[in-house]
Amino acid sequence: MRTSVMPRFRSQRLLPTATGLAAMLALAAGGCGDDAGRDAIEASRIDVRTVASGQGVGAEVADYQALISTLSERAGDLEGGAEQAMGVLLGAARSGRASELNEAAVLSEFDLAERVHVLRGHVARWSRLAAQSEAASRVNVSDEVRELLEQERARTTEAEAQAERAAELAARAADLQAQIDDLRAQALEQRSLAGELELTLPTTPAVQAPGVAARVRAHLLRSDELDAESQRVEMARGQVMPELREAELRTAQLREQARLLSVAQRDAQERQRRAEEDTRRTATAAAAAAESIETLLAALENVRTGEFDQRFSAAARELQQAATEARKARDVAAGSGAIGNGAANQVLGGLHLRRSLALLEVARLHEYIAEVGVPVATDAAGIESDAESAHQAGVDAYGAAANAYCGSRIRGDVGQRLTELADLLDRMAQTPLGGVPSLAMPVPDAEGFENTDNADAFDDQMPDEGMDATEGDAAGDAQDD
Repeated sequence: MRTSVMPRFRSQRLLPTATGLAAMLALAAGGCGDDAGRDAIEASRIDVRTVASGQGVGAEVADYQALISTLSERAGDLEGGAEQAMGVLLGAARSGRASELNEAAVLSEFDLAERVHVLRGHVARWSRLAAQSEAASRVNVSDEVRELLEQERARTTEAEAQAERAAELAARAADLQAQIDDLRAQALEQRSLAGELELTLPTTPAVQAPGVAARVRAHLLRSDELDAESQRVEMARGQVMPELREAELRTAQLREQARLLSVAQRDAQERQRRAEEDTRRTATAAAAAAESIETLLAALENVRTGEFDQRFSAAARELQQAATEARKARDVAAGSGAIGNGAANQVLGGLHLRRSLALLEVARLHEYIAEVGVPVATDAAGIESDAESAHQAGVDAYGAAANAYCGSRIRGDVGQRLTELADLLDRMAQTPLGGVPSLAMPVPDAEGFENTDNADAFDDQMPDEGMDATEGDAAGDAQDD
């Protein structure tokens, strides 16, 4: 199974960016507004850093939600540069809140991917069961059994005919043997009579001897004739015996063939019985699997349209509001606002693309279910349309981030890096639907400007005072439009 690649942004990458921007704004706002405004910005900067570092537990401002409320209240009393600075601080706070919401979205993303994986396994099992049930239902041995029965009857009939012929030959052989035995007995009797007469010759008077001798010769001649006849009959019997043995062998062969054909019929009938049993069993199992798929799919859709969408939408809203707040920074805070705007949109683009990939996996699952024929309702087209919308939103956010970075008006190494990042984002925006862009690119990090020792370094990257401060906000204004 093909699994989703689910890139994620990490809160520890966003938070230094947020606190770095807060530090820059504190420095930039120093030259604009009254002492109260500068005090509000400094207090807010400290609050942002406290919450971002995880040290807000037990404090008055303990989490991002409370921080956003506090900063919003303070912003109402500010104007000019201080108001712009507070806008970027609010954007930083909303980015931090978005990081927390993203963690929840990631859990929903993994939950959705796991459910898709489990469902694919169930669908594959249903497909196997359905195929087995269909194959078993196609088993029909009636023609085979009928043919085997016809062959068995034919062999039985032929065996009976051969048995009758064998019986006839056996009777004839027995009759010939009886004739042979009788002829041999007669020949023996004639030789016995000749022997008895021959024994009387020594005592027979001379005038009678010729007659006795003639009778001896007559008995011996008759004995020879009988022997010859018995040999002739024995030759006739010798011709019958091979036919008898052949008939008996053929009878045995035909009866064995008939027996094997009968066994083959029983085997075929047993196959039919097992096939019918397999059909019932696999059909029942497939129906149960389909019910499980329907239940699991409904649960997946509840997660997709509920928790998954809600968490991604909540994170997206915070990032959109963070970008909006950052775009309020003009004049003295234009560069900081551009970076905040770009960073929020960059992360927003990744968020939308991750959502698109996750939805595309769900759409592919629906396509798979429909393709194999599971009898449940699917909506691959509708979900893919949602994935396309999320993908386009990601592309738009990347474009907005690139425009913001390009319009930051920051020079030097930082400006060069921002330009390179903007070019990378432009290329990332070309990622097709279902493609997996490399989301490991850095979000601009201003940690180096978090203390006053680096104020000069930040000032070196800012535009000349004579430059029109509104030029760098073209991208944000376009997005507002």
